[in-house]
Amino acid sequence: MVKNEEKRIKVTLDSIINHHLFVLDTGSTDKTLEIINNERNKLDSKTFIVTSEFETFDVSRNTLLL
Repeated sequence: MVKNEEKRIKVTLDSIINHHLFVLDTGSTDKTLEIINNERNKLDSKTFIVTSEFETFDVSRNTLLL
């Protein structure tokens, strides 16, 4: 689950090569999604991105997992 993580997301993405990535963006207004989309082509993994408004942690987590 991410929101406005442009300062840290690249380090995270660099650490997950060869793994599936599931991202729920809860309303980023910075370049988080742009960075993820640019980096996903470099990753040797499948990347799934869902955008949804944050409600509660439980609801948002379940939104991503459905």
